[in-house]
Amino acid sequence: MARALDAGGSERQLTVMAKALDRSRFEPHVGAFFPHGMRGEELARAGVPVVEFPVHSLKSVSAASGRYTVIRSDEVGIGKSEDLYWKYETYLKVQESELDSMLGAHGHLHAIRRDLYPYPAPGTINDDYVIPVSVLATGHRAVYERRAIVYEEAREMTGFGRRMRVMAGNLQQLREIKGLLRPFQPLPLFFFLSHKVSRLLVPIAMIVALASNLLLISSPFYSVLFWIQAAFYMLAIAGSVVRLRPKLLLLPYYFSMINAAFFFGLYHTLTSRRHMAWK
Repeated sequence: MARALDAGGSERQLTVMAKALDRSRFEPHVGAFFPHGMRGEELARAGVPVVEFPVHSLKSVSAASGRYTVIRSDEVGIGKSEDLYWKYETYLKVQESELDSMLGAHGHLHAIRRDLYPYPAPGTINDDYVIPVSVLATGHRAVYERRAIVYEEAREMTGFGRRMRVMAGNLQQLREIKGLLRPFQPLPLFFFLSHKVSRLLVPIAMIVALASNLLLISSPFYSVLFWIQAAFYMLAIAGSVVRLRPKLLLLPYYFSMINAAFFFGLYHTLTSRRHMAWK
């Protein structure tokens, strides 16, 4: 029995043992929660039956979210960038769900057990994040269901105000970390810190990188790095005023735009001068 049948020392030893058993005396079977992988293929070639146990967690599933898909990405300048971003987000959510529990859902398509619905406080911005995390705090599990799909046109996702609201929500949802500490949930806590908290540090890291680069510009190595950064930001500025081709050149603008929104979101979070919740 193994959790997975991919690369790993225990998996290799299990495979060697199963293949070496005398078939005249034994009928070896291997069980796994995740049977696909290099060892699973090796066992199949050797004629050793692999039994899948589709129990990925002992926690009960009490919330689920579907897959978010961007359509008509060619109709707006940053559509391809949004599409790439959401494919990356989907990959992270799938991995989190497979390993333990998904944290954030998609606001367009998610479900929760009625008795676990937390009724977020008025003014909550990213309720599609707060709700699934509240499920984890009760000892249950939230999963990502790729077969449930919701579509949104790229033109509906543009606008600096939207990004500013998302960033304000990301700052607000930092308080949800308490639900992952009691009871202590190591994997969801790691997802929270790596997926959400570290992302909020990127805008500050960009400024620090540029400033430190200027201080070290006398060095040939850092001089080259400075001009690489300068080219990146020049493309970002150009992308804000003209539609660059190929659209890959718009990535610096998109990346800079969503990170610049952090400072505006931080301002509105600290001053509370604007109602930021979604309509």
